[in-house]
Amino acid sequence: MAGQGPSANVRDVTTLEKAQWALVAYREEIQQGLIEAQAEVARFTNWLEQQRPQELAAQLQRTKRELENAKADLTRAEMMQSNMGTSADTERKRVQRAKKKIEDLLRQREALKRWSHRLQQERSLFTAATSQLAFRVDSVFPSLEADLKNRRDALAAYLATLAPKSNSNEDRTP
Repeated sequence: MAGQGPSANVRDVTTLEKAQWALVAYREEIQQGLIEAQAEVARFTNWLEQQRPQELAAQLQRTKRELENAKADLTRAEMMQSNMGTSADTERKRVQRAKKKIEDLLRQREALKRWSHRLQQERSLFTAATSQLAFRVDSVFPSLEADLKNRRDALAAYLATLAPKSNSNEDRTP
């Protein structure tokens, strides 16, 4: 039997029916998995390219306002320090924290730009791979399912032609 896969001695039609339905279920699982994976990539892309930049922009604006307020408080504290001898250390620390936070947010914004570019490349590769898999599932599985159905029908027809052998003693009536 050149060109054929492994053989099996199947004499039960329900075994082939179970295999056929398992194949259908497996195809549906693959298709659902592909849909879910594509949706997850789309959600992440939206977050990286839309939501996160907006969040960073809002954080940056708030932090810039915090910096301006901290600078104003530092100026007042330094004026009071020269007049009353109080320390402005707390205000200096607030200014430094706000500057550091702004630097961190700017680094995050630059990282998002790099990640967005890289994500587009990876997304293209992912889309190509999942498209190939979807095509194979859509083209191969139906023929496998049809082949199993044909084999099941052929086995059922064959088994129907087999009549149980009757015992010659049983055929006689006493």
